[in-house]
Amino acid sequence: MKTLKRFIYILCVIFVFGCDQSSKKAENVKTLLPQNNESFESFFEKFNRDSVFQMSRVVFPFKVMQINDVEGPDNDEITYTNVFVAENDWKKVDFTFPNEKNVIVNKVEVNSDEVNLQYRVEDTGIFVEHFFQKKQGHWWLTYAKDNSD
Repeated sequence: MKTLKRFIYILCVIFVFGCDQSSKKAENVKTLLPQNNESFESFFEKFNRDSVFQMSRVVFPFKVMQINDVEGPDNDEITYTNVFVAENDWKKVDFTFPNEKNVIVNKVEVNSDEVNLQYRVEDTGIFVEHFFQKKQGHWWLTYAKDNSD
């Protein structure tokens, strides 16, 4: 009988402490990503300034869609090849390009949860789009599309 009581006691202790740990984990997650509805502007400012924050808000492996060469006048279909960038290969990027005078940036707000930033470099044929998406109140860089010539 003592063995059964001891066994039940141990199960109760494990259950109580196990539940307590999961609530602490939930609190830690809330600390990492506070539950709010951040604006794209505040997110983007921090995203460009803080490399740790940037790494935490890029979806890895990061997909880059690269346009395939289109040859001939009859080939109107555009196809892409997906290239993936691993987290350890990511280099911090300042998407405001403060030292570049010939970069044209166009912000397209698809809807309240999607923003597409288009970057063109004058007279070079470079045209790259970066797609940002809001999930659970937080903005993420989800993928890029390279439409360059």
